[in-house]
Amino acid sequence: MTTPSSFGPIQVTAVILAAIVAGCVPALQPILLGGLLDAHRITADQIGQAATIEALGMVLATALAGALLQPKRLRAIAAIAALTMIVANGVTPYVDASGIFIARFCNGAASGMILWILVGLLSRAARPGQLFAIYVTAQSVLAFALSSLMTAVLVPHWGVSGGYLSLLALGGVTLLLAGFVPAQYDTLAGAAVTKRPTISGGAGLIAVMLFMAGIFSIWIYVAPLAKQLGHSTASIGTAISIAIGIQIVGGLAATRLADKWNGATTTAIAAAIAGISVLSLLYIPQPWVLYAATSAISFVWMFTPSFHMPMILKLDPTGNSAIFISTAQLGGVALGPLAASMAITGDNFTGAAFMSMGLFACCMLMLGCIGIARTAQPTLKAA
Repeated sequence: MTTPSSFGPIQVTAVILAAIVAGCVPALQPILLGGLLDAHRITADQIGQAATIEALGMVLATALAGALLQPKRLRAIAAIAALTMIVANGVTPYVDASGIFIARFCNGAASGMILWILVGLLSRAARPGQLFAIYVTAQSVLAFALSSLMTAVLVPHWGVSGGYLSLLALGGVTLLLAGFVPAQYDTLAGAAVTKRPTISGGAGLIAVMLFMAGIFSIWIYVAPLAKQLGHSTASIGTAISIAIGIQIVGGLAATRLADKWNGATTTAIAAAIAGISVLSLLYIPQPWVLYAATSAISFVWMFTPSFHMPMILKLDPTGNSAIFISTAQLGGVALGPLAASMAITGDNFTGAAFMSMGLFACCMLMLGCIGIARTAQPTLKAA
């Protein structure tokens, strides 16, 4: 493993492991939030609202920490974040909808602080891509293990409480890891300089946000939608576990190809594949289609983000737009569930599927417009 020269392997490992725990919750939300729905703790539209609130907590925490905090007292920050995660996940199964929203926002904010510490480490690493690939793949492994454990043991025996209490236990592990993270980071040169995306870079960031929104608008509602389409609870749980396992393959594939394939083209093709998968899920109610569609969506979800940074750097070589990649991705994580929650009606979840396909179509349209503009630009300059 390549590590920043000023940090030891134990410190780097502690940061990555803590971030793995903090970042695995979105993949588990169909099980967790679907369990809250089945337990009548939240309504159908509140699934999307809860997911959006948690994602907004992550967005706000990472953005505010990056803008206001110096990279100091990191162990204390990590410990406070871990304690917040423990409390938030511990109370979630036992409070009403308003309490759930507050708890999920707090968990999202705490997770965002841990991810801010990870981003600080990556920005100071000699080979950040290698560390990011390790992080993404390990996170997929943890999410797969947790989803399998939840669907096979925890939820059948203890209901949704078992799922959230397992996250509470992982929060305890994060608290122990907090004592091993670096005490502080050196200030990066030029960190105080204000940067803004260029027009082309900003358009690329919008495409990134639309892609992630398309993923999460369907992922959050895949369990109740599949149930509405006639799939059994066992089939749904199996499909979600398989799909999360496929993320491991997506992460590994991305490490091989991220520097070789065109980022914009790859993102557009991935959006098309995901959109077709959603369409097939909606109109071909066969178990094998459920497995294939959710696996395809999960694969492109984990495969494609590795191409976003090269894409944005190609659109804006100054790097001013690239620093907003995480904001665009997390913004999509928040936008998708909110948009889907506004599209469903009562117990009819098909609106989430149509919203997802619409977001993927908008992503492809944006990328197409960017491609046309870049093709026309040399012609216009020559004229």
